[in-house]
Amino acid sequence: MFGKKPIAIVIGERGADHVLIEPHPKMVSGRFEAEIFIGCGTWSGHVVGIFVVGELHKFGQDINNLCEGLKCTAVLKPNEPRLQMTLNSGRRNENHISVRGFARQSMESRTVLEFEFEADRMDVESAGRALQVAEQA
Repeated sequence: MFGKKPIAIVIGERGADHVLIEPHPKMVSGRFEAEIFIGCGTWSGHVVGIFVVGELHKFGQDINNLCEGLKCTAVLKPNEPRLQMTLNSGRRNENHISVRGFARQSMESRTVLEFEFEADRMDVESAGRALQVAEQA
C-alpha cells in the first residue's frame, strides 16, 4: 500500500499557515495512521489521525475538482474525525483557496485546535495530486 518513506502532503506553505499530513506505511484492517501537523498564526499542533483507505484519495480528487472549477468545495470528514477540513474556492481572489477546519487528539477530547487560512491555489492543487497517490505510493 504505502512506500517505506512517508509522503508529506502540505496544504498551505511550510513556515506559514499550513496543514501537513504524513501517512504511516503500516495498514491494519483497512485503516492507517497519519502524523498531522498544523500551523496557523501563532498556534500550532500535532495529532495522529486515523483514516480508512480511500478517504485521502477521495479528498485529493475533490481538491482537484475544486481547483479545476468543477466544484466549489472539497471536504475531508473521515470516519474517525480527528482532522476535518473544508476547502472553498473564493471568488474574491481566484489565486487563493480558503482552508477551514479543526483537529483534536482523540474522539473524547474536548480540546480542539480550530484553524482558518488562505492557501495558494497552485499549492493546494499539488496537495490534491499528492493525496491521490499517497495511499498507492
